[in-house]
Amino acid sequence: MLQLATMWWWDGFWMNALGTAGGNRRAAESPEGGAGGGGEGKPVEGCWFCLGSAAADTELVASVGEEVYLAVDKGPITPEHALIVPIDHLSASVALSPRCFAEVERYLSALRAMYASLGRELVAFERHLYLRTKGGNHCHINVVGVTPAAGRRAGDAFRAAAATAGYTLELLPPPVRGSGPDELRRQLLQALGGADTEYFMALLPDGSRLVRPLMRGERWPMALGREVLADLAGVPERASWKQCSSSPEEERQRVEQFRQLFKPFDVMQQAEDVGAGEGVGQGQQTRE
Repeated sequence: MLQLATMWWWDGFWMNALGTAGGNRRAAESPEGGAGGGGEGKPVEGCWFCLGSAAADTELVASVGEEVYLAVDKGPITPEHALIVPIDHLSASVALSPRCFAEVERYLSALRAMYASLGRELVAFERHLYLRTKGGNHCHINVVGVTPAAGRRAGDAFRAAAATAGYTLELLPPPVRGSGPDELRRQLLQALGGADTEYFMALLPDGSRLVRPLMRGERWPMALGREVLADLAGVPERASWKQCSSSPEEERQRVEQFRQLFKPFDVMQQAEDVGAGEGVGQGQQTRE
């Protein structure tokens, strides 16, 4: 069902009060279940990641797709520290609709290419906890680029940190070439035991993943993912986002620098440019 809301033009993106991308992008709930059931998917007051929430720092957004947006982290470990976030308030990447999950993978591929241009490799993590008292978790994936040497030890670093906390991580091999996001999503659901499971997942440079489903009563260290990423990036002192604050002007400059760096790899912007070019061509043919 189409959701109507007041629209406004913001920094290159049409946005609306529902926190949904508009214009030539999606402005309705996904027919594939992207908005979830039982109210999941609707904006949550106070959520940092719902673009329609007053608590969201929308100026950090670098790219908006049909189902997903890309933002610069508020307290970045590195200048290129990014977050991949579904536009709707959805709890976990494995619970996303096939279309939304595929778009997450497209952003990961784009970031992987961007980091490669800098001589870096992609490492990422996602933590899914219910957080019911806060309106439920809003899925977000932390992504940074690290040196090849750091990338080679990323798996051991995540395993060691998990072991210190009393947990083991299961290794899932990289997706088979040509298998596609649907097969990857199926494998993750199988490894985690379903879409409703709390979990921690790390993504390594070769595309393999380390996963740990969390059982009732288990307490996963909230800072573990950032601590590992900060160590791999060579800045362990930036493990706490609260220690990474910057002035509004510094933040604006950092976001603009990231946007310019990411622009050549932004699959969403490239799709728009192709569409605009086709429209111009059609118009020229009509005039002839």
